[in-house]
Amino acid sequence: MTNSRKFRFISILMTGLFTAGTALANDVSDFYKGKTINIIVPAGPASGYDIYARLMSEHFTKHMPGNPTVIVQNMPGAGGVKAARYFSTVGKTDGTELLLSPQTIGTDEALGLLGDTVDVASFNWIGRFTTNVPVGVVSSASGVTSAQELKEREVVFAGTSARSPAIVFPTALNVLAGTKMKIVSGFDDTRQTFLAMLQKEVDGLVLGWAGLKSSNNELLEKGELIVLFQGTATPHPDLPEVPTIVDLAQGEANKTAMRFIASSSEIGRSIAAHPDVPQDRLEALREAFVAMLADPAFINDAKTRNMELVASSGYEELDAVISQTLGVDASVIALVKETLGLK
Repeated sequence: MTNSRKFRFISILMTGLFTAGTALANDVSDFYKGKTINIIVPAGPASGYDIYARLMSEHFTKHMPGNPTVIVQNMPGAGGVKAARYFSTVGKTDGTELLLSPQTIGTDEALGLLGDTVDVASFNWIGRFTTNVPVGVVSSASGVTSAQELKEREVVFAGTSARSPAIVFPTALNVLAGTKMKIVSGFDDTRQTFLAMLQKEVDGLVLGWAGLKSSNNELLEKGELIVLFQGTATPHPDLPEVPTIVDLAQGEANKTAMRFIASSSEIGRSIAAHPDVPQDRLEALREAFVAMLADPAFINDAKTRNMELVASSGYEELDAVISQTLGVDASVIALVKETLGLK
């Protein structure tokens, strides 16, 4: 083949690829034009999950082909299991429904809490806004100032559903670290537990650090809220002196179990699409998420609202976290199940 024919062949090939790519982009844009993307949130309004979904709803549209409207649907219940099951069983598969995943979704599946209807390994991850470290916090009115005091006297913590971090972390600490937290369960959501603490009905609660810092930074700065422990294996940069639940656990086996429980913080506030979303729409969603994370207006709004961003646009990273969680040794799963009273 002569050089001129080679160049002509390459030119025709590149033109064809460009035309095909443009057609795919147009197909995605045409599909989303006039449509609505629904973000399922596994918690109530104003929660640590909700604030990130609403920030996304304000900025995602302009980065998405076709500029679809983005709305938020709150679906609290069973520590996020209700939302996960809905998403997996009746959620839309066409790319118009996303899940702001419960951060415990990997550990919940490893513990057999999601049943046969949810296959977390098949989720199409879009990206992450931030990691999220659950923290145990008490009001200054409780008189408690350190995690050590949790081992010395009864301290009342408010809880929501049985599988929520608000109950899982105090329960695990009582068994694996020897604390004496009394858990009062039955609250509908974090707003109710937080209000109960402010009204001195309970001493404290567990909630996400990112949401706490965003919504109640003034109380933290005034010393009216005291962080006693953090649900992670590695201290959050904001909390270098606060013990982790792994630090507090007694014995290596218990520390290993605590590391498993703490692993959910890496999922944090992450967005997933249904396993059956068409590939071209999935790629468009991922590209739009990356563009949104880099958007100065988005970053500025997050900063103004004191919202933490430890973002990741690499879905492979989230796949790896889930894979590692699901591959944990059976002996660790058995100890965690025993600790949490699971069959």
